[in-house]
Amino acid sequence: MNLNEERFFYDLNSHDLETLIAKIQTGNPSYSLEKMIEKGLLPDKTQEIRNRMSQIQSQDLIRQKEEEERLRQLQNNDFRKQQIIDFCNQIADNQKGLEEIKISILNGVVSLDEMAQNLNQTRLTPEIYNKIGYYISGKKQVDFYLWKDLPPLLSDRTDIYFFGQPASGKSCILANMFSYIDKQGLIIENTHSLVGTQYKNTIQYEYDLGYLPERTAASSDGVNYITFELTDPIKPEHKHPLNFIEMSGELFDQASMGGVSDNNLNAKNYLNNNNRKLLFFVVDYDRHVQNTLNPDGNTPQGAKMLTILSLLDQFGTFKQTDGIYILVSKADLFPAGVDPVQYAGDFLNSNYMSFINNCKNIKQKYKSEFEIKAYPYSIGNLTLKSTYVYERDYTWAKKMIEEIVAKAFSNKPKGGIFSFFR
Repeated sequence: MNLNEERFFYDLNSHDLETLIAKIQTGNPSYSLEKMIEKGLLPDKTQEIRNRMSQIQSQDLIRQKEEEERLRQLQNNDFRKQQIIDFCNQIADNQKGLEEIKISILNGVVSLDEMAQNLNQTRLTPEIYNKIGYYISGKKQVDFYLWKDLPPLLSDRTDIYFFGQPASGKSCILANMFSYIDKQGLIIENTHSLVGTQYKNTIQYEYDLGYLPERTAASSDGVNYITFELTDPIKPEHKHPLNFIEMSGELFDQASMGGVSDNNLNAKNYLNNNNRKLLFFVVDYDRHVQNTLNPDGNTPQGAKMLTILSLLDQFGTFKQTDGIYILVSKADLFPAGVDPVQYAGDFLNSNYMSFINNCKNIKQKYKSEFEIKAYPYSIGNLTLKSTYVYERDYTWAKKMIEEIVAKAFSNKPKGGIFSFFR
């Protein structure tokens, strides 16, 4: 035993409790509790030391657990933060669509607040973040209506029909066209079909914000009827009274399987009337490509359109037809660098020649002079897995309005009396 130890143990019981414990905690065997007891540590002091050390150990254990929990929370927070960052970056990289994002947020996978808190550490722009917020909380719902909700078709107008299978892009094309004519100041409202006017205004407003009309719920009885007058952009004194009739894709499918009847396409004589007609058939380019790569077993678009064409022929619709237009929708997905008109024509000639030839046969059958034309159609550049339009394109809307104006009859005020021109 050295001199320091001798001095310490000489007056062992005079040391205060903290000094004794501090010596024990050094880990030096010469100052262990057992050594102190051997050197004459009083029993009361011994018990105090044991009680105090037990208390210290408990406190140390608590602090250790708290620290472990703190580290775990930090790890969890870091992991959660990275989850949010990854989710936002996936959106920025066009890997998630608006509806998919909405479902994730509603299911608590992420929250808008968490996205906002970490936004500056992601590639997601504030603009797209705000668009997501509006889509979740403010986007208007649009519906197709039942036949009983719609008024009879107005006469002395040109009827414009849009046919196509579900999700082919009919409503998106109409939203794009309505937006264009509104921006050009060419539309004169007619509220004969008030629900149709509301539908038009809604899809136009949503498109102007960048949102696409949602796919309609499966129904065999869905239709929208919009009526207004279109001002001739070249001859503003000429007004073209139009009836737009958009059949839901589900109604199109139902008619292609069961035939045209008063229960589907011709309810309320929407086809069987004396108005002149322009028929637009929408071919979904993206669906065609996807089905080529991964067939889904459903009836191909071309077969459905052939059936509808034949049924319309049986119904006598082509006696009043002034034009057939085939629109290849989602042309923004065409290969980069191609001429869209040429590519659309080649695409149709390679895949829908039977439909084209049947249109030509109908033209010959009725000895009609109506034109059969095909166009690509893009509503703009899209992101978020093609669910948000960040750059609108009115190229084809302008072209379709030119076609409609060229074919639809007009009324021009003359001496207080309307004169009709074909």
